[in-house]
Amino acid sequence: MASVVAHTTMSLDGFIAGPNDEMDWVCEHAGDVPPGLVDQAIATTGAILGGRRGYEVARRAERPETAKPFGGRWTGPISSEGLLDEILILVLPVLLGDGVRLLREPGAPTRLEAVEISRSGQVANLRYRVVR
Repeated sequence: MASVVAHTTMSLDGFIAGPNDEMDWVCEHAGDVPPGLVDQAIATTGAILGGRRGYEVARRAERPETAKPFGGRWTGPISSEGLLDEILILVLPVLLGDGVRLLREPGAPTRLEAVEISRSGQVANLRYRVVR
């Protein structure tokens, strides 16, 4: 059975995009991503769960490599769903102050179990499993 993993990049103050959906701040830290992490994600990803907002942001992107997952290096189905097994977050050393939060709506508490916490350069890598 495949796992559903939410994989995103976030600022230290909890934003995944700037006030106007800006994502250029992510590219500034591309060299700090752990070696092999992107290749591993590409090799182990069977499908991507996405939404309308991400699609619209990608359509407006001035950088063509940001319009497709992993800069176009990954191909496969992209759809929307509500089940989640793990969360993988790369926390970048930047404070955006405003923008799109990782979690916008308060909901029922969800317990998480740390699977891996590591660091690569200035980036903190956090992987948690949803406790059922």
